[in-house]
Order: sequence, then C-alpha cells, then structure tokens
Amino acid sequence: MRQFYLVLVDRDQASRLVSLCMSVALCMSVSICLCVARLEVESRLVSAQKALMMQEESMRHSDRQRKETLDKTNSLEWTLSVLESDKQRLLVMIT
Repeated sequence: MRQFYLVLVDRDQASRLVSLCMSVALCMSVSICLCVARLEVESRLVSAQKALMMQEESMRHSDRQRKETLDKTNSLEWTLSVLESDKQRLLVMIT
C-alpha cells in the first residue's frame, strides 16, 4: 500500500507538482486509451484472420468439388464414347 506524506512547499513548487501530477495522469490516460485501441485492433485482426481462413477452406472445398465434377464428366464422356462405338458395331452387324 502506498503512503503519502504531507510536505509544505511554496507556491511555485506546488504549481510544478500539480503540473507534474496532471502530466502523469494525462500519460496514464493516453496509455490506457492506446491499450484499449490496441486490443480493438487485435480483435479485428483475429476476426479478419478467421474470415480469411474460412474463405480459404471454402475455396479448397469448391476446388475439390470442381475436380470431382470434372472427373465424373470425363468418365461419362468416355462411357458415352464406348456406347456409341458399340452401337455402331451392332448396326454394322445387323445390316
């Protein structure tokens, strides 16, 4: 616990002490404001990082779906080609 002592000083010293106390209070106030602002900025940064991570995951998911769809399309095109060849072969055999 801090102890404060009463000291008798002249008016000039008292004025300087009051000015010094006001400066210290102002510095503490500014320091608190800067800490609060820093916390707000850090909070916004964390939110932005989370949003970016979610967006990146969404992009990876979309890319995987696109690749799967492309593979299925290629497979279906190949199957269609085989079936058309079989059809042509059967038509030739019938005629």
